[in-house]
Amino acid sequence: MGLSFNNVHVCLKEELSEETGRRIAEILLRGMKATQMPDASEADISISMYREKDSPWLTIVSDVMEEDLDRQLRITKELSGELDTNVLAIACFDSDSLCFNMVDAGNHVDLWAACGRFHDGKTPRRSALAAWKKYVADLEHFKQLLRHSSAFAEDCLSDVAAELSLPAGQAQCFDCDASPDLQVLRFDYRIEGCKETPPAFRLHSPQAYYDIGTPQLIGFLNTGASSKGVTVFLTGPSIKEHQVNVEKVELQYGYHPNDLERLWSFRPVELHEVTFSNGLSGLMGDCPEIRIPAAVKKDLPQKKKLDMEFSRCIYVRLLLSACTQTETLGHLQVTLIPTKNDAGQCGVVLPHAAEFHARMTAD
Repeated sequence: MGLSFNNVHVCLKEELSEETGRRIAEILLRGMKATQMPDASEADISISMYREKDSPWLTIVSDVMEEDLDRQLRITKELSGELDTNVLAIACFDSDSLCFNMVDAGNHVDLWAACGRFHDGKTPRRSALAAWKKYVADLEHFKQLLRHSSAFAEDCLSDVAAELSLPAGQAQCFDCDASPDLQVLRFDYRIEGCKETPPAFRLHSPQAYYDIGTPQLIGFLNTGASSKGVTVFLTGPSIKEHQVNVEKVELQYGYHPNDLERLWSFRPVELHEVTFSNGLSGLMGDCPEIRIPAAVKKDLPQKKKLDMEFSRCIYVRLLLSACTQTETLGHLQVTLIPTKNDAGQCGVVLPHAAEFHARMTAD
């Protein structure tokens, strides 16, 4: 079990400025050796800040505190103390329970409220709900909302947020869908201190077989340091015996989740025939300008790790046509090679669809 979502909300008494955002980011990153990155795909963690028009609250969403309630609550206290304002933490656990922590450090206030069912039978903390009177519009309604039973603990979130003058969109932890009046700041950081290794690929989302006339998508993920330049190499009987034509080959990379018009970047690859001294032959294409994102840190929260792997994956995208009349086509090997480390290459051998299905039927 883990957090479904968590966020922190600062009662901001000033305009949201770059300077204010950086100060808040520094508090979240305290204790980490972090370098701000201009390119989000090179970063290990991000800190996003949102504020709807006329909202008294600034919402902070970051994987710095993702799936770590203790860190979230510590950050809440530090933000309140150093910014001299109220700070609210919200955490939802698997839609079973919902927690609220209001900290007003200047007045020595540290309040807790929760609703739903906790797996160990008790909330992480307890405090009297009466103390929330100063911070909610209607204390009795606030109490009723927390006592209401629902299949999903977060069902009461919008109404509870209204009691706190917190816009529902901010409370529900949106990432990129928002109103045009929304103020947004985002900071991306690379965490330092890890020994870098040469770039090296591993398969990320391989196909089980290749087919004719259908785009083939083979994903590769870097396990080392960031680098630049890749080579695509195609070989196998289907290539060497000219059983197939490569109608199109391109690299698909650089996922842009916030750009609906260009979710991916594409780079056509121009292939030429090569034969190496060991007799191996095939088709090869160099892409020296392609940036290889660094490996995703292993100790990140699982959801964040999977999302980052998806966005940092480099796909070889192929479209093939048959150039022989034979019903049997040989296998195809697709290999991606980092320019600065030949030993870091990774390849996959794909049988033709007919052979694959025949094998599966026989089994």
